[in-house]
Amino acid sequence: MLLALLALAALLYARDLGTPSLEFDEGVYLSSADLLARGLSAGQDVFTSQPPLFFTLLDAGNDLVGGDAAGLRALAVLLALAATLAGWAIVRRIAGPAPALAATGLLALTPGLVDAAAVVSADVPSVAFGAGALVTARAARARPAWGAAAGVLLVCAVATKLLALPFGVALLAGAVADRPPRAALAWFAAGAAVAIGALLAISFGALGPLYDGVIAFHLKARDAPAIAASDPLSIVVLVVVAYAGIVAVLGFGLARLRRPDLLLWLRARADLAGLLAGGVLLCAIQRPLLHHHLVVVAWPLALLAASTLPARPDRRTWSLAAAGAALALPLALHGRWTVPEEERARLAEVATLVRAHTVPTDAVVSDLPLVGLLAQRPSALATVDPSYVRVSTGSLNPAAILRAADAAGAAVVGRSFREVPGLQAAIARRFARTEEVGGVVVYLRR
Repeated sequence: MLLALLALAALLYARDLGTPSLEFDEGVYLSSADLLARGLSAGQDVFTSQPPLFFTLLDAGNDLVGGDAAGLRALAVLLALAATLAGWAIVRRIAGPAPALAATGLLALTPGLVDAAAVVSADVPSVAFGAGALVTARAARARPAWGAAAGVLLVCAVATKLLALPFGVALLAGAVADRPPRAALAWFAAGAAVAIGALLAISFGALGPLYDGVIAFHLKARDAPAIAASDPLSIVVLVVVAYAGIVAVLGFGLARLRRPDLLLWLRARADLAGLLAGGVLLCAIQRPLLHHHLVVVAWPLALLAASTLPARPDRRTWSLAAAGAALALPLALHGRWTVPEEERARLAEVATLVRAHTVPTDAVVSDLPLVGLLAQRPSALATVDPSYVRVSTGSLNPAAILRAADAAGAAVVGRSFREVPGLQAAIARRFARTEEVGGVVVYLRR
């Protein structure tokens, strides 16, 4: 039954792997992977808005699949399945086989997994590492040496994305509620120290740029004016309804508990409750907040909901829980948001134009990362991440864009660069020819 549910999760996660994701950051990371494959280094050469392990994994995965974007999405799905399997293992230990299977099924419908598992980004991979840390930390209570794995995996989670910081809160809450052996704590500290040392050794030459991209950039983003377009209403509605369904399942499970049992319930799930509380707090202060960041809330919420269901099936409770889970079904059926066909055709036309008027070594300055990828041209280093947030914070300023344009074979303006007064006119003066395709302006030298 577990294998069948994992297969169902894989089917839901992995649809349309060959189609670009609507999430803008995926194009940024794919462009970054292309530059890393050309021998450049993260941080020193390529702007990095995530901790170093993510780009190490991105580069290694890109090599493994030969630079194929669909292959990278498939690898991301494998990490999402690992997080799902970890959730099954945690709930099985807490509540038994039946609720564990329910957790597997619920995770297959959960926002942040079903709609983001196949996105090339750092969110789900960081949660996968954090999930492994929770599983091994629980195993360390019986066999302390597992604590080393928990320490390594926690560091890997945070070194993939700072979104995983609440997993540290989760491990602390679990240790307070159910004190592990001292040997397990020693193993944990040793594993974490080794992982931190390895990361520092790997990224020592780029610590300054990494700090600027991972810490300073995000602190500036909190005070920057919000100029990015919000998620489409259809995304918001389906995500909200899906969360309502998971909360309903949790409510149905808690309703059957007597008040004296609630403290025991919470103690057995202290790590998941700590993760949920830490995730909610992090998302409350996160700016800008995108719905896929909420995966750090959705994953423990789904496990708490499933773990509260009875170990022995009760027809009424299971029926109510199934009704709640059904609210998440529309999002699961929709799956990942992909670039619409009309937009893909427009980007392909722009890419064809760029490719026809440049040579393979020409860099492209663009605020639409997919154009360079489709044209098989490297992104200009300065504009590998041309997001609204970078432009609005000054992390990517007009002078840097224009310096990159001076050396580029082509420039493309269709998104954030439009928001910079005078930038398009300055770019136009540097190129001999201007073309427009569906609102996207292309500047060409030849």
